[in-house]
Amino acid sequence: MKKIINIAICGLLIVPLSTSALTKTESVFNTLNTDGKIEKSIITNHIKINTKEELLDNSDLQNIKNINGNETFKQDGYNLVWKSNGKDIYYQGTSTKEQPLEINIKYFLNDEEKSLADILGKKGDIKIQIDFTNKEKNALNINGKIETIYTPFVVMAGTIIDSKNNSDIKVTNGKVVETGSKSIIASISSPGLYESLNINSKSLDKIEIKYKTNKFSLNNIYIIATPKLIEESDLTGFNKINSLLSNVDKLQTSMNEIETGALTLSNGMNELKEGVNSLENGTEQLYNGMNKLSTSLPSEDNNEKNEQALNYLKNNNNTAVESLSNAITQLEKQQKEITKQIEAANSKKEYVDNQINTVESNLETVINTYNSYYSKLEQLNIEIKDLESKLSGDQTTEAIKNKLTELKAQKQSLETIVLLLKNQIEALNGTKEALNGTITSISGTLQLLLQTNDSINININANKNLITLISGNNKVVDTSINTIDSMRKLSIALNDASSATYKINNGTKNLKTGTEKLENGTLTLSNGISQFNKEGINKLTNYSTKIKYYKNKVEALMNLSKTYKGFSSNNSRETLFINKVKSSK
Repeated sequence: MKKIINIAICGLLIVPLSTSALTKTESVFNTLNTDGKIEKSIITNHIKINTKEELLDNSDLQNIKNINGNETFKQDGYNLVWKSNGKDIYYQGTSTKEQPLEINIKYFLNDEEKSLADILGKKGDIKIQIDFTNKEKNALNINGKIETIYTPFVVMAGTIIDSKNNSDIKVTNGKVVETGSKSIIASISSPGLYESLNINSKSLDKIEIKYKTNKFSLNNIYIIATPKLIEESDLTGFNKINSLLSNVDKLQTSMNEIETGALTLSNGMNELKEGVNSLENGTEQLYNGMNKLSTSLPSEDNNEKNEQALNYLKNNNNTAVESLSNAITQLEKQQKEITKQIEAANSKKEYVDNQINTVESNLETVINTYNSYYSKLEQLNIEIKDLESKLSGDQTTEAIKNKLTELKAQKQSLETIVLLLKNQIEALNGTKEALNGTITSISGTLQLLLQTNDSINININANKNLITLISGNNKVVDTSINTIDSMRKLSIALNDASSATYKINNGTKNLKTGTEKLENGTLTLSNGISQFNKEGINKLTNYSTKIKYYKNKVEALMNLSKTYKGFSSNNSRETLFINKVKSSK
């Protein structure tokens, strides 16, 4: 019994003692029937004192008595006032209160459940199943929702089996250590942990011991439980998770703005296409008008008709200039909007670049932390292997066994931390990849916006050249009205202008085709960004929500562990439940 208690204290109680005037530890000793029901329970309290003043204690125990001195106390309800004289106080009592852990033990022979009496002395495949039920339910607000969280208990079960009549010994969540004539079995459980985290598994709610026997007998089984988990300082990685979750939220907001900007660009390209259509119609009308004028030039005897035709052409030119001027106005509006979008895209790119630098810095910090803990874990494995090699040699001592058990408990704690850090590294790498994808998307958008701006500049210059050309034509028309000779010259000029207008009209048609392709491209870009936001960034945001959900649950478990103040009192610094299942001998 003493050895098992020492092992439990080394392996489970990681949180250090306080140095205040009163430090109280509580030990609940239970004797169990072979089915796990409590037969007898005694609770012992140890008050560590460094003052000679009277001390106020708290306890709901019955039949309280001092077991290690003559110190006396006065009792008022649950309040005890001790006269200590500066000496530590050990007292014990009894309690009928329901204990936080319910234990149920079942026995199986050849996969058939039996009573213990029916299988004693029998031969076959034995399974001893120890089920734990956590009775410490708590209704807590987790992420705005009331959920059931169990006060976390770490349970260690141990027994010794004779190797002479028993073989092929296995245990869940634990270790079997062969010493030659005996097999030492130790296993860990944490009932209620999976329920608190909403994980569909029961592997930590029970312990199973299996072996083959020639003649079954039951040795003492010791079950030790404590509500204390790892130190709070080992959870500093949660601070970086908070920063990561905040950055993911900012990334989602930025991506939504990019999606809106891409949709605005697509709508703007549709308006640009309509402006190019108007430009095409204007050049078409100009070309048709020039053709009509060329075929209707007056003869020497019909100057009046020629003058009327020239006035008609001038009016058409003025209409074309007005149409071109309106088109230029629309194009300049589109150019201002695209300039704003270019500035916004550059700003978003700079922001995402900063986010990448932040994630890389966090990733480097977490990797360094992971490497440090992983190095410690490897060193522990070397020390464990060295001690295990000594167990089979002449150097076997009780101190080596105790040290080996202590190192294995430390190894289990480090493995948990290394796994958490590894998951955090994977999450940071995923965030970095998503941010790099965002940079690529923004760069593509910038390139497309710059190309669109260049295209609009070309259209504006082309329209201005057309206006200049038409103004020149009007001057030619005015000159042609004054003289017939000018009319002949106008005929030549009109032929040249008609040819130029034909080329411009063809160019405008090509511009229309290019604008339609550009519109389709911006629509594809908008749809692609929307799909990327939905299938990429939105999923990343959903993952971060899940991480936040489980992080808050783990923090709630740690707080329940830290605030557990005892089974029979509300001021115990540490509580240890020690259960002994009686042997069949």
